[in-house]
Amino acid sequence: MIKLKLTAVGNSAGVVFSKEVLARLKLDKGDTVYLTESPDGYRLTPYNNECTSLVVAEVFLELNVCALIASDTDCVTTCLPLAAADLAEDQGRSGSGLI
Repeated sequence: MIKLKLTAVGNSAGVVFSKEVLARLKLDKGDTVYLTESPDGYRLTPYNNECTSLVVAEVFLELNVCALIASDTDCVTTCLPLAAADLAEDQGRSGSGLI
């Protein structure tokens, strides 16, 4: 567990991350982080839920001797709109290996 201290930032509050924490989270100044509620409290992560879901799907396929045959760009441009309900399942790009 790493202890973080809140500090004043104008009329708001901010958290200062040490270089060690930034390195462990693979973050740099200006990067976006996500605070999500979980059953045991809150979780701060550099990954949004859509990216995490994509990684979980890819691991699931690999564990079941399958593979996701698509570039990272195809995954993002197809899976994220699908997760946001902005793309119907039958609108996947043919040949992308995604749908």
